[in-house]
Amino acid sequence: MKKIFFTAAALLGCLGSFSQDHAGGGVSIDQAGANIAFTEAYDKDGKPLTNVNKQVFGSPLLNDNWGNGRAILKNGFVLKNLELQFDLYRNELHFRKNNIVYLFVDSIKEFSFEFKDSLEMRSVVFRNGYPAIQKKTGNDFYQVVADGGNVQLLNYKTKEIREQYEYLGPLHKEYELKDAYFIYLVKTGELKSVSLKKSSLLKALPAQAAMINAFADKNNVSLKSEKEVIELFNQLNQE
Repeated sequence: MKKIFFTAAALLGCLGSFSQDHAGGGVSIDQAGANIAFTEAYDKDGKPLTNVNKQVFGSPLLNDNWGNGRAILKNGFVLKNLELQFDLYRNELHFRKNNIVYLFVDSIKEFSFEFKDSLEMRSVVFRNGYPAIQKKTGNDFYQVVADGGNVQLLNYKTKEIREQYEYLGPLHKEYELKDAYFIYLVKTGELKSVSLKKSSLLKALPAQAAMINAFADKNNVSLKSEKEVIELFNQLNQE
């Protein structure tokens, strides 16, 4: 399988071209980040990821339209004004340069970008470095749904290939989106699996039970939607 790696001066040269090609933005990096590498992106059959897998209906991506954003490296440096896509099937961040798709090689700890979804613009933040849980490692990216210094609500979004059978019809495969929610306790470093319902949140956060019940009663909510839980977490992070 053909792959091309860029390190040191070659990486800096390529990143330098980003600032020239994208008006109003650039890349912030210095020599301390020169050992960060990236590679052209191919699938398991050696085909560029720009090719569509016609054997599976749908898309493995969070965003079919490329978004504009930034990535924070593990050494703290920030790369700005990047064309980004996130592959939910592989849990991989892609970036594009001159219509070639690239992968960062074990270097990104957080990324955020804005993209057009149907007629709306969406903004997302993804982060890794969380404790291992349910076969997920510290390298897996979670969407940060609610951020804060006390508790964070995370969504491990993934797309799996599902086989569907139709009566007297052919077997076909399609990508199926799945969401799995987690609570990260910042001060203790614990990661807990939860569902979007009040009883699950109370079990995961027993010390905040009084605040959770008070919030639900005051706002007359059942805490079964992301919006409601985000509002709750915003309040919990103010304490």
